[in-house]
Amino acid sequence: MRYMLFALALLIAFSLSRRPAAAEDVPGVTDDRILVGMTNDLTGPLAFIGQQTSAGARLYLQHVNEQGGIHGRRIELLVEDDGYQPARTVAAFRKLLDRNRVFCFAGNMGSSTTMATLPLVARERVPVVMPLNYNSRMSTPYKRYIFAMDPSYPIQSWIILKYIAEVEKAESPRLAVIYQDDDYGRDGLQGLRAAATHYGIPILS
Repeated sequence: MRYMLFALALLIAFSLSRRPAAAEDVPGVTDDRILVGMTNDLTGPLAFIGQQTSAGARLYLQHVNEQGGIHGRRIELLVEDDGYQPARTVAAFRKLLDRNRVFCFAGNMGSSTTMATLPLVARERVPVVMPLNYNSRMSTPYKRYIFAMDPSYPIQSWIILKYIAEVEKAESPRLAVIYQDDDYGRDGLQGLRAAATHYGIPILS
């Protein structure tokens, strides 16, 4: 969460420094407030994650606001439930952007859901900070308005296999894989297969 706050501070400082006009000319930023949007699963299959991440974000931002906010501006987080459905994510994203005029998005969750908003992100040039989606397509090819903070799922898969082969030095290891058959699961599986081939570790079918 601290990394998210640091990225937000940099974005705001950069946006204001490029504009000679008042803060009100920057969408979602006034002299005393910053509007940040979040799309999350609050009622769907991953609600147990979405509810905790959104509550945690609110709690930390409350602490930040009590310390004076960012450059004297209070951060207001607006959360929209997408039920972990891409179509609802796009609608929620559009609402926060058009109706609420948020400055940026932070902590949006889900591979298929957040990637469904990528065309809007590029067209509207709105920053997305620390999405809870480490799919390789979020950063490859490079996307100017996505500020991801963690390694992609394929890289995480490589790290796991590297640990097994080079740190644990397991003898004749074999892998059995259970994965989610969507953008999230297939991305990690792709990296796992590549790493398994590199280290000569068989994956059981």
